[in-house]
Amino acid sequence: MASAARQSDERSTKSSLILAAAYELFLAQGFDAVSTDLIAKTAGVSKATLYAHFSSKEALFSEILLGQCAEFSSHVHFPETYDGDLAGTLRRFALDFIAIFDSERGIALYRLIIGEVHRFPEIALAFEAAGPSDTNRRLVQLLQRIAEHGDLKIDDF
Repeated sequence: MASAARQSDERSTKSSLILAAAYELFLAQGFDAVSTDLIAKTAGVSKATLYAHFSSKEALFSEILLGQCAEFSSHVHFPETYDGDLAGTLRRFALDFIAIFDSERGIALYRLIIGEVHRFPEIALAFEAAGPSDTNRRLVQLLQRIAEHGDLKIDDF
């Protein structure tokens, strides 16, 4: 049992190293300029280990983009209940949302995605679903709670 847990931890650690190295390289150099050899070398793993964790550079790229999208989205505050503070609630949302695009990493990720949309339309669609569409859905729910409270009148959410 302990051996299986240790192997799982080691696998998770190696995956994390690979993901972190690939993410930094993709942001700095773009998808085309980064080879799996460079990712493996930067992560401190063998190329065989990289492929044991990720079937292709494209699969690695996809996992990074979707993971980062979820990470950025998690920083946008959507209260479960509305406390009657309209200005404060909307300000918190706006500041959280703006912060995503106000960071160098946020802009770099956005540029990376835009630069590869033509090659990976399925990744762009998945990114849209996990990021902008999810944020929009959550914002509509918040606005519905505010409207139900009577602080806003919205005919079309």
